[in-house]
Amino acid sequence: MNSRKLFVFFVFLASAMMVEAKAEGTYRIYFDADQVLGASSADAIYQGVDAAFAQAGHKLGKRAVEFVRLNHRGNPKRSWLNLTKALADENSLAVIGGVHSPPYITYRDKINASGVVLLLPWSAGAPITRAIGDRNSIFRVSVDDSKAGAFLAEQVLATEACKSVVFLVWNSGWGRSNLPHLEKAFSATGRDVPQHFLFDTGLGESGAQVIVDNVQKLNADCMIIVGNLAEEALLLNELHASGVKIQVFSHWGILLGDFVDRVPAEVRNYLDFQFIQTCALQQEAAGNPVLKDIFETPPIAALEGKSELSDIPSAVGFANAYDLASLLIEAGQALPEEGGIGQHRQQLVQALQGLEQPVDGILKRYVRPFSKYSPDNPDAHEALGREDLCMARFTDDNRVAIAAAKK
Repeated sequence: MNSRKLFVFFVFLASAMMVEAKAEGTYRIYFDADQVLGASSADAIYQGVDAAFAQAGHKLGKRAVEFVRLNHRGNPKRSWLNLTKALADENSLAVIGGVHSPPYITYRDKINASGVVLLLPWSAGAPITRAIGDRNSIFRVSVDDSKAGAFLAEQVLATEACKSVVFLVWNSGWGRSNLPHLEKAFSATGRDVPQHFLFDTGLGESGAQVIVDNVQKLNADCMIIVGNLAEEALLLNELHASGVKIQVFSHWGILLGDFVDRVPAEVRNYLDFQFIQTCALQQEAAGNPVLKDIFETPPIAALEGKSELSDIPSAVGFANAYDLASLLIEAGQALPEEGGIGQHRQQLVQALQGLEQPVDGILKRYVRPFSKYSPDNPDAHEALGREDLCMARFTDDNRVAIAAAKK
């Protein structure tokens, strides 16, 4: 065995021994997110988790909690390296994921095989929480694309003006995974399945113009677009510049960064632009007591001076993360005081699947939100359903607001 292989062997052996070591005193919660292009969403997720733990005295069960923030920059390989760091940490109980779905779609099977407990307050890719076998340690409190595609299609189908429809879809694992759900929703109603166009990462102005020209030739009334920030912003601006009058219904990939700076109010209003998200704004309008308490008695400094969700950049990430952390805190009551961290992670999975006490969150009251997973129970690790999805829009002063019902 050469020296390099010997070194790798001892690193692996040391990591394995650390996992089996007795975890004492403190749990660490890792954050794996894009903190460059998705900085505002990463911050919102962190603040949501931090707020929930602040209200719980920064404890999980009887142990103190520390946070470790790692930056994957939107790169799946770097995300997996972050997860392996967490796996090797003898005090690391769980990882909170970020906006992007591709890292967790790509490495889902490795994540489940490793036993890393991955908690998702944003990533929407349908395959992530649906393991091919019974072993599954990934949980989500967020939009689930297996329902989001159908929900977006329903909004369009219910809009009288949408006689002719087109799909624009980001050519990525996440983008393409939405397409079957969109197409199924249309075919189920007897409507013709709309034509779709794929756009690549790094799309330039000339490529965007080709796509816009194709859309214009179809003379479509409405569009469903599933995209990431940069390319979708480019396409929307090009639609406006080319005078293509079309209503746009969007997935929420655009919320991760400076979308409102890239796509001004003039363009958004021209396209009657609205997007999917979870229903935190509706809960706020209904007087949700959890939100009321958060703003009346801010648990963390980042919330001081804020009085409503629209004061928080990427607020949907805050709301989802707060609820996810609240479920984690409740599950933490069942964790043992003894044993290695591997045992604690397994126990956490079981505790999340068997939560008995209702947990009040921003989005709703959670009653047994998770259950034991099997391929025959594909929604077992999804805390939200179709009823938790809503449409939103941006106001002229760049705040997020409830979208008016379409007719």
